[in-house]
Amino acid sequence: MRSLASVCAAMLAVVLWATNATVAAEALRSVTALQLLTLQFGAAAVTLAVLGVCGALRSREAARETWSWRANSPGWRGLAVGMVGLTGTILLQKVSFAFAPVFDANAISYGWPLLIALWGAWSLGIAKGWPHLLLSALGMTGVVMLLGVGAEGLSLGSMVGYACAVGSAVCMAFYTVAAGRLRLRTMQVLLPAAITGTVVAWIGSEVSGAPWPPMSEWLGSIYLGIGPMAAGYLLWTVASARGRPSVIAAIGYLTPFASTALLIAAGAPVTALTAVGAILILACNIGVLLLSHSESHREPETALKPSTPELQRDARH
Repeated sequence: MRSLASVCAAMLAVVLWATNATVAAEALRSVTALQLLTLQFGAAAVTLAVLGVCGALRSREAARETWSWRANSPGWRGLAVGMVGLTGTILLQKVSFAFAPVFDANAISYGWPLLIALWGAWSLGIAKGWPHLLLSALGMTGVVMLLGVGAEGLSLGSMVGYACAVGSAVCMAFYTVAAGRLRLRTMQVLLPAAITGTVVAWIGSEVSGAPWPPMSEWLGSIYLGIGPMAAGYLLWTVASARGRPSVIAAIGYLTPFASTALLIAAGAPVTALTAVGAILILACNIGVLLLSHSESHREPETALKPSTPELQRDARH
């Protein structure tokens, strides 16, 4: 039942994340990237706080589990994971959407499973991990093809956008692996990260001096905070902490497929070279999915096994 619950949580997170790029692209028509981030992080912080208070009121044990810092808690390590995973991933992704074509930036930022494949290759060693390396290399070729579209007119702004998309993928890959290795308490990790993101984005927005649009234009940004960010990360944290990392990561590979399909359905501009690059990335994600599935059946006890006695002890809980 615990395994099934973790799979369901991961699937729900993927459904929410799939709407992220399409809704963000529409929201950026009326708000700046920093304004969007302020509203998104703010809505996520409020949602997380309300859920935490409701859980605390329902059970004293849940209150102690959520808000207390115990000796065996991840502490500052867990807080750092939340900062990188939530604040870093979302901030860099939205900045990439503002500066680079959304279709291209989305495909790159959701290529994070390829980075997990690299980590898996390093864990297994070159002799066993070469298929992961090959798929990652092919996926990166797709990224290069996306970057090559319109290279003659590649501006500094679009280069910044592409760099932020890569940074977003790195942050998400780090979060997925680290959340599975640490016994993270969701509110202790994600709520401070959301609050930090709100403050940083608001300060940046005020410094930029851009006027705020009417509140009727805020709905898309608020949805991004409540849905893909708060609910999505809550579900993904639960799935990563309770499920097998190889299985949960494999489910995450569905995200770029669903997200890309929604963008195309919404009318995002797609060229032949862009389509080939995106397909190559997605095809390599399928390859990594198949490898992970094969390894989970062949070596159920060693796939993505924690590397230290402390992590091995935590993984058994």
